[in-house]
Amino acid sequence: MKNTHLEHLEDNILNGGSQGGKEAVAFLRSLGDMLEQGGADTRVTVKWDGAPAVICGTNPENGRFFVGTKSVFNKTDPKIIYSEEDVERMYAPGQLAEKLKASYKYLSTLSIPEVVQGDLLFTDDKYEANIGGDTCVAFQPNTIVYAVPKDSDIGQKIDEAKFGIVFHTAYSGRTLDTMSASFGNIRVQGNTNVFVTSSDFKNASGEANMTATEKTVYTNLVNKTEGSLKQASRFLDLMKVNDMNKFTLNIMFKTFFNRYVRDGKCLDGARATASDFAQKFSNALDKEIASKKMKGGKKLMQMARKAAIKVLRKKLVGKDKAAKYSLLSMADNKQIDLKVKKNQAKIAPLARKLLPQVRKDTMARVKQARQTPQNNEYIPESKLTGNLKKARELMSPAKHRKDGIERIMKGMKVTYKQATKFHDDVMKSYGFKPESFEIVSFTTL
Repeated sequence: MKNTHLEHLEDNILNGGSQGGKEAVAFLRSLGDMLEQGGADTRVTVKWDGAPAVICGTNPENGRFFVGTKSVFNKTDPKIIYSEEDVERMYAPGQLAEKLKASYKYLSTLSIPEVVQGDLLFTDDKYEANIGGDTCVAFQPNTIVYAVPKDSDIGQKIDEAKFGIVFHTAYSGRTLDTMSASFGNIRVQGNTNVFVTSSDFKNASGEANMTATEKTVYTNLVNKTEGSLKQASRFLDLMKVNDMNKFTLNIMFKTFFNRYVRDGKCLDGARATASDFAQKFSNALDKEIASKKMKGGKKLMQMARKAAIKVLRKKLVGKDKAAKYSLLSMADNKQIDLKVKKNQAKIAPLARKLLPQVRKDTMARVKQARQTPQNNEYIPESKLTGNLKKARELMSPAKHRKDGIERIMKGMKVTYKQATKFHDDVMKSYGFKPESFEIVSFTTL
């Protein structure tokens, strides 16, 4: 797997439910032991706030040095940079292109036999800042401002360097798109122009060690966290859903908390936070429903326009000939279409006039086609056996076609194509053709 995104420890309860919480607690206990004694078998990496993410090294497929973003791992159309000219060809002029040019220019001077990933810290955007009375060299690659005393060993190296990067991930494999990741222990040496640091945590001079009192406070907090986890486990497991629906609660919570962080807001207690989340969730759903309504309205207007054209044909060429339109020769159809085109100004007003009836008829068809739990006997049992009977049971609570198909997929563990066929075959038992129940999601109209 690729390191395309680094999660925060607290996200474990959103990603993995109660089990994710247990893993987080276990890590915190191990971290506490390490910081107390310095001898625990826990490896800690620092998540630097660099940008952009840079992949570089020797491509195992051709032995050439390259740089790029996470797009180098794309199975199709990977953006792999082998020269500064490649940057100009692949990327539009701008900050990203300039940073990638600098990445190739400076990283190509290092010995990087493997493929590694890091976060860019600075190029030519360093500046001097006075912090707490100290003259510091500062840089801000993303959100966080980093400042290092200029007269320190590391400050002098950063001040002299023209490019800075922190490496955190190494990759192995025969091809870029099949590589697997391992974290930490990156052994890349910088030079005068290139400042390179590692994400591995270093307990400099033992200053990060906790005292016995600090360890007691820390342990009590972890114990409290573990107790809260036991109380919340059922809810966390209900919230954890392994899909990418944007309205899945764990995904919505991530979005919600990230917005708090970006806005610099504090959480004002559990009740206030829960109330705020409920409001945000409701607003997001209302927005989604409104967008569906707009799509549905547009589709209905298209249907009304088609109905208007049919009515216009009848007026222009007669009822019988219009009814046989699809059976006529190409030449006859062309003559009819020309007559319609000459009268196209009449189509829009006629469509608006027909719209209420089109909406009414469409809703009636969908109401008939969509079985609900309160109407379980609508589909004749005699017509449905085996897989179709099972499909009928699974799709019966569905609110729209896609919902029905997805319920069949999950319940019968079949592909989307297979589920679609089962769904449509069930609907055919009513006498409905696909186009009559595939129009829009009418639950939002």
